[in-house]
Amino acid sequence: KNTTVQQLSFDYILKGMNKVRHSLLILGAVFCVAGASYLVVLESACLPVQPPKSNTQVLGRLPSAINEASGLIASVQNPGLLWMHNDSGDSARLFGIQSNGDLVVELSFPTIRAVDWEDIALDRATDHIYIGDIGDNFSIRKTKQVYRFKEPKITPKTPRQLAVTAVDTLTFKYPDGRRDAEALFVHNGDLIVISKRDSVPRVYQLPLNFSNNSNDTRVATALGTVAYHVHTGTDRIVAGDAQGDRIVLRSASRVLVWPNREALLNDPPDSFDYAIEPQGESLALDSQGVYTVSECCNSKNPPIYYTRWP
Repeated sequence: KNTTVQQLSFDYILKGMNKVRHSLLILGAVFCVAGASYLVVLESACLPVQPPKSNTQVLGRLPSAINEASGLIASVQNPGLLWMHNDSGDSARLFGIQSNGDLVVELSFPTIRAVDWEDIALDRATDHIYIGDIGDNFSIRKTKQVYRFKEPKITPKTPRQLAVTAVDTLTFKYPDGRRDAEALFVHNGDLIVISKRDSVPRVYQLPLNFSNNSNDTRVATALGTVAYHVHTGTDRIVAGDAQGDRIVLRSASRVLVWPNREALLNDPPDSFDYAIEPQGESLALDSQGVYTVSECCNSKNPPIYYTRWP
């Protein structure tokens, strides 16, 4: 009974914080439209839009259901399909969209919660998708969750709405205090999390394989720090992905590339030339290039950009 009361209280507090956050985002948009040279609201920023580069395509626009894009991956099992979810405040659901923005399927997850989903990751070797409920803007969450499920094969006969109930849950905490994070990806057999609010982002490792048979809280393994310094709110790492050895992270205004994990921990990144968006948020890789999407508070149906590797 006490646990139920505590959970309800936590949900109430979180919903209130999300309302404050969204109100501040709207306020930030108003100031930007009014012509302020710059304004950072929490982790968000109104940045000048730079036009697409010569190797960048605008593939389409997000459907209206994705009104605050956060996590993004490019499917391997379903070529041409992107999986996305909204930021905190939405229900536990994923959207499968074509790269042109057409909505194909909506996955609902009736057995799990969406406290603050921030990123998703794909294990290309097993077709497992990992959902990172790892956001913690106010450092109030003692533990975080990662959810794992098998990516469904989408065919013309797949219903527009599909419930997924076979989900494994990993509950974990950090070895060095509470962290806010928005970047989650699979790299060479490990699940990697990158912290957001540290001046030098921290790197943590989690296992790829887990099940609901264990109720224990796992402790993430600290691997070190990213060879990258955060100077302003727009430098904070808000997404990540990996393809082979290569690791790519993004902030609101930059896409950063490292050739492997050792370089991530020791060497400065290479910058990747792409179309800069207002409040850039989402990133996904495939073998040919990088998908990027904005979650901008005053942009309806933001574009889906695809930039090929040079």
